[in-house]
Amino acid sequence: RDNDGKWYLVQGMRSLDAAIGSIRARKFNERLSQQYRVSEPDQAEVMRRQMQQQDMRQHIRSAQQGAQQLLEGGINLPTNTGYRQYRYTPYVAAGADIRHPGNGTVLYPKGTRFNVLALDPHGQRALVVIDGRSRWQIEFARHLMKKKPDTLVLYTRLGYLRDAGLPASPLDGAMKSRLNVAGVPTYYRQNGLSFDVVALQPEETK
Repeated sequence: RDNDGKWYLVQGMRSLDAAIGSIRARKFNERLSQQYRVSEPDQAEVMRRQMQQQDMRQHIRSAQQGAQQLLEGGINLPTNTGYRQYRYTPYVAAGADIRHPGNGTVLYPKGTRFNVLALDPHGQRALVVIDGRSRWQIEFARHLMKKKPDTLVLYTRLGYLRDAGLPASPLDGAMKSRLNVAGVPTYYRQNGLSFDVVALQPEETK
């Protein structure tokens, strides 16, 4: 932009120094070197045309089906056939070496196990794993939440939970492994660095 408030065009310069020299010489609105027509298509235009050719309804349906499958739950666990009470400590293994941020030395090698409750040993976490296809298990979870409203409800299958008005989330493979849950319903209550666990048989199956 010149001092007179107007914009000028400098075309075809091969270097920044040459461009500055041309500006100082006020060589505006002219080609100062060989220029070549761009042969490649405008990629933004290419992408726009490709998107116009896509049937977005198919992608939307696929996304909806994937979300629905996730909400339905995909973990199979047997129903407990008796009563069991035990203590369980949830460990996770480091997936890679944990190194010192300063000198790079390995502090914890890959595979080192950590107690996930050690970050908050005074916590009061509670959770229950149920199968939403069992009305009894849903009412069991509701009973627990009345006593402790922040109880996390995890389900293997959505079932009747769809209309139960109970906040719940699907159990995934990582959480199943971390909790080492073997059957439903199973209740976990934090006790320091471990969980007190109760696995019981639903009344409807006795």
